[in-house]
Amino acid sequence: AKGMGVSDKGRAKRDAMSDSAGAAAARPQHSQVYVLYVLFQVNFASMSALFINKAIFAMYNFHFPITLYLVQAFTTLLVLLPMYAFGMLPDVRIGRSAMLALIPCALVSWLNVVVGLLALTRVNIPMFSALRRLTVLFTLGSEVVMLGKIPSLSITVTVLLLAMGSVMSALSDVTFSG
Repeated sequence: AKGMGVSDKGRAKRDAMSDSAGAAAARPQHSQVYVLYVLFQVNFASMSALFINKAIFAMYNFHFPITLYLVQAFTTLLVLLPMYAFGMLPDVRIGRSAMLALIPCALVSWLNVVVGLLALTRVNIPMFSALRRLTVLFTLGSEVVMLGKIPSLSITVTVLLLAMGSVMSALSDVTFSG
């Protein structure tokens, strides 16, 4: 602490408080109605994107899923950057080490989107949805096998119900025809 100015001490204190206890206290609490509203909006956007992308591939005979991804990503940036500039989005800053640690996650996320778009060009929507929902079951199994992590009973039951529901919904069309 020797040689630290007043602002340095304040910054050190603030950084110490931003640990888990301080961050949990600063995290805003939302009502259940708001949470349900957000979940509805996310699911609506996801389903809309799925149907729009499938329509682009099937109806317009567009066979370039990576190009579609790049156009959608660029459009998203065109919408988000002005929102950020006008203060409609929070100013979240992360350090270089955190940014470097997030690179593998970003690459896996990008790969997930591209593989999903490639799959969407080849199968119909019910089968695509079923296959996408089954990935949760494989993720859960991989965590057990590779990490030795045993999920709670509620998570296991939820994932099994999700998997059974997706299989039942796809049974009407097992041809995978796009």
